[in-house]
Amino acid sequence: MRILSPNLQTSRIDITSEYNLDVVNAIKLIPDRTWDIGRKMWSIPMTSFHLRFALDVLKEYGFEVSARLYTLIEEKPTRFIHRDGLYNFQSQAVDFLNKANGRALIADEQGLGKTIEALYWISTKPDIKSILVICPASVIYKWEAEILKWDKSRTVQVLRTSKEELSTKNYIIMSYSIMTRRNIELTEKVWDCLIFDECHKIKDSRAQRSRVAKSIESKYILALSGTPLVNRPVEFYNILHMINPSQWGTWWSFTQRYCGAHNTYWGRDVTGASNLEELSARLQNTMIRRLKKDVLQELPDITRTKIPILVDASEINQAYRNLWETLHKDREDTGGNNVLAQLTTLRQAVGRAKVSTVVEIAKDLLDANSEKKIVIYAVHKEVVRMLEEELRPYGVSSITGDVNNEERSKRQLKFQNDYMPRIMIISIAGGEGIDLFRADGLIMGEREWSCTTEEQAEARLHRIGQKNAVEVFYPIAMNTIDEDIDSLIESKRYILGQVVIQPDVQTKEGRISDSIKEELLSSIERRMK
Repeated sequence: MRILSPNLQTSRIDITSEYNLDVVNAIKLIPDRTWDIGRKMWSIPMTSFHLRFALDVLKEYGFEVSARLYTLIEEKPTRFIHRDGLYNFQSQAVDFLNKANGRALIADEQGLGKTIEALYWISTKPDIKSILVICPASVIYKWEAEILKWDKSRTVQVLRTSKEELSTKNYIIMSYSIMTRRNIELTEKVWDCLIFDECHKIKDSRAQRSRVAKSIESKYILALSGTPLVNRPVEFYNILHMINPSQWGTWWSFTQRYCGAHNTYWGRDVTGASNLEELSARLQNTMIRRLKKDVLQELPDITRTKIPILVDASEINQAYRNLWETLHKDREDTGGNNVLAQLTTLRQAVGRAKVSTVVEIAKDLLDANSEKKIVIYAVHKEVVRMLEEELRPYGVSSITGDVNNEERSKRQLKFQNDYMPRIMIISIAGGEGIDLFRADGLIMGEREWSCTTEEQAEARLHRIGQKNAVEVFYPIAMNTIDEDIDSLIESKRYILGQVVIQPDVQTKEGRISDSIKEELLSSIERRMK
């Protein structure tokens, strides 16, 4: 009797047959088949792809199919459930995670809400008690903020250093570097859910962080990455095998089939690509990926994302002390030049401390889409210089106050019409009256004193001619003047949205209005006490 039947213990399809050389040779054509020497039986992963493949190569040998397997080959359209707070495409991702049994790769383009999709899915699973989130250090506090918003019933711990003790809270958030150093402790238990944000960082199976990641056990695994991995199929393997080892087989078989593997004088070359249509079909069970252009009709015209970050505070603390001394030395002259100069010094120190995070956000956006262009807003010349130096390989131009009108026009046209540069850095003095709608991403590297000024910067991208939804990223340095400015701006933005008033404005030189300065100094004094 020749039959294909499900094995619920191994989650594989057993291939039952008497020995027949032709049948064996046909089975060997099926990807990821394995021979169980104890049971003397072939088996394949229990997926619709593998079942269809097996039926195709074995059709002439009279195999029957167990009735319990037919559900795998029924192509029923998925009925997507509407969920409050989610866009339809995000709701579809939640349904996909259910279908994939909580082991999947969410590869939506940057800005479509992979974090929200993962957290919403977890929030619907009361059996999940322990969740380990591994992410880049620059976004650990963003994860904390999103968890508090989307999964309020669970508790959170952010592990800032490798020496902090693990708590019993539901969510544990840490960076990849801390994960690598805490590997023994993390592998002592089986987690309910494991999240790898920016999972392309563990694509190299030889890297230490990848080996540590693979050694952590979990019932559910959610891998998130907006950066496509299709340049070299071999870069898929480590992540796919972590998610579902039984489906994706050995590295050798994967590279042989999908990486054009061949032997060279220097060893085995797996940098190629082969059978890509088949690989794409198989990925449908494991990966969900949508581009902005696919869901543009659902997206708002402009979205603002705040990213809380922790920065080196040594220079910032000294600037705070200087401001505090100036305020108490000349209490009656808080509107004088000394106070304003110290405020400027403080804001510049924060701007410099944020450069590394701004650079990381920019690189992530540009690496995820080779056609993408972005704009970075900065206030101080030193910050502009640091950004230009760090991002030079991507092509950088700038339009600031010391660029004359003729040169401004040339730089604007080149950015709008040519592939390079991919980055434009602007300031308030240089950014007025120009169109930069070739870009659809804006990073506010430094904050301004008023919401009106920041919205003017957003308007450089969000104007007639823009074909995409515009994303604005606000990295906010925690426990600094950045938080005070953000709180102040949000309150002003709310008031402006409720009533028609004359907004606070600042001059081209970036001077702060008296009302904003008084509110800001009061906030700083409360922080310093």
